[in-house]
Amino acid sequence: MKKLLEVLQLPSPLQKVDFPDWGNYGVEVYFKRDDLIHPAVSGNKWRKLYGHLKEYFQGDYQGILTYGGAFSNHIVAVATACNYLEIPVYGVIRGETDKENPTLKYAQEQGMILLPLSRSAYRNKDIAELAEKYQEIDFSALLQIPEGGAGKAGIEGCAEIIREISLPYDFIVSAAGTGTTVAGLAEYAEDSVKVLGISVLKGADTLTDAVQELTDKKNFEIITGYHFGGYARYTKELLEFAREFTAQTTVPLDFVYTAKMVFGFDDLLRKGYFKRRSKIVLLHTGGLMNAGIDTV
Repeated sequence: MKKLLEVLQLPSPLQKVDFPDWGNYGVEVYFKRDDLIHPAVSGNKWRKLYGHLKEYFQGDYQGILTYGGAFSNHIVAVATACNYLEIPVYGVIRGETDKENPTLKYAQEQGMILLPLSRSAYRNKDIAELAEKYQEIDFSALLQIPEGGAGKAGIEGCAEIIREISLPYDFIVSAAGTGTTVAGLAEYAEDSVKVLGISVLKGADTLTDAVQELTDKKNFEIITGYHFGGYARYTKELLEFAREFTAQTTVPLDFVYTAKMVFGFDDLLRKGYFKRRSKIVLLHTGGLMNAGIDTV
């Protein structure tokens, strides 16, 4: 992976932030700027890819197959990484592959071969069905990376996040979708550190169980109630909060993940969730590639 590692900004910087009156609550807040790792292979997309790419090079594979929606930052990251590493790559895309879609156009420019599936077929992610539809591809020779880089291999890169934080801290806070990043943080953080996952999904009652399937650790909590209507949904309140936060701190946010995470943290802080003198790290999980779609 040397060729790819050479273009990544690692370790990512840790930036102290002080949004208006956070200091009044007696806490210190830092942002782990994983969004600065790379313009396309950024945030937890890189961290979750790390273990999967290790598995690829340790095995006898002839390419990579992964899954994503039409505006998936995961698709962007996998396509870019495989381009650097000269790995044949296939992206199973949910729904139609609109030629004007900037995400899919970029992925194709990076060398990814797109395999569109209907939404109903996509839900099953049935390789047998894919093999029948695309008989020219030897699917048995491809490493499958789950949507979003989820799974056991996806938590390995979180060890590096923890290793890169040199100052003592009490909490690390992350947006939570599949729960893979939260599981990785919980797995590798010290037992004295509490990991908070702010869910970006509506109806995420099973997310705690999903995290627990990936780690035996108990040092985490999933916080719900800040999804703003569900995945990729938002309100005027959320957008205004995110724009104000960026203006005050210079940290860009996306409304799918990080804006909801910071909004949730801000609300919890004001409600007295964090004790005075707590040191808190907010993890920026990236998600800024799709300008005009995800960024605020």
